[in-house]
Amino acid sequence: MARIFIGDRLVSSAKDNIHLPPEARKIGVVFQDYAVWPHKSVYENIVYPLSMQKIEAAAAKERTLAAVNLVNLTGLETRMPFQLSGGQQQRVALARALVSMPRVMLLDEPSPTWMPISAKRCALKSPRCKSRQASPSSM
Repeated sequence: MARIFIGDRLVSSAKDNIHLPPEARKIGVVFQDYAVWPHKSVYENIVYPLSMQKIEAAAAKERTLAAVNLVNLTGLETRMPFQLSGGQQQRVALARALVSMPRVMLLDEPSPTWMPISAKRCALKSPRCKSRQASPSSM
């Protein structure tokens, strides 16, 4: 029977009756169409994964604002998706994926417009990220 690991952590195994819910798997996903919720502001879109993980409000706010800054969206936190350019919506999706500090990032179709910038900023902020950088590739 199949067993699924993320790093050294077993996240799914029928044999062992282990089935971690998605919010506990530490996976960040950026979809090709960004999947930004049209009824939520930039801030609400980005903080959503932390609310699903039941992160304490002050810590969630701090992490969300750090993610907003990381993708250069500071000052746009109250805007709605229809008020953003396509590139800004893409960065909202990236920030939403990064805010939960995933062990794995899945990028449906990485964009050359933000990958080099985000990788560089990530490398400056996180030695772990710097040591694990790889060239982006489509799935």
